[in-house]
Amino acid sequence: MGVSLSLTLLLLGILLGANLVFAAVLMPAVFRMLPVGMARAFIRSVFSLFYLFAAGLSGAALALLTLQGCLPVLSRIVIALCCVGYILAWLELTPRLVALRDRGDSGALKRIEGAAQVLNTAQMAVITAVFLQLLRACA
Repeated sequence: MGVSLSLTLLLLGILLGANLVFAAVLMPAVFRMLPVGMARAFIRSVFSLFYLFAAGLSGAALALLTLQGCLPVLSRIVIALCCVGYILAWLELTPRLVALRDRGDSGALKRIEGAAQVLNTAQMAVITAVFLQLLRACA
């Protein structure tokens, strides 16, 4: 197994793990353990950082995936879409979530949060699929 393959797998694994920890551990714990005002402030700052971090990791993984000749082009395309999704979440989704929370618009907030969950789940599925494909095809 080459260095670029190992590094690609490591980046995809970190990205998947970060998504899982963020969605399954951090978010529920924040809202369960902190008062509402503190939870909002925490999420406001952490959401943005998380999406920026995930965009950087997926971008780096995409760059390394271009070196893997054993993968179909579709794998690179879906990781590129993942990266774009993280960037859009950082630039558009997070500010909208914050604004809706601040306005108290619970109906719109629920719809946007649902869309965020769909986006995050799709990204985790794509990352997992490319990770497993990379293991099978290149290892």
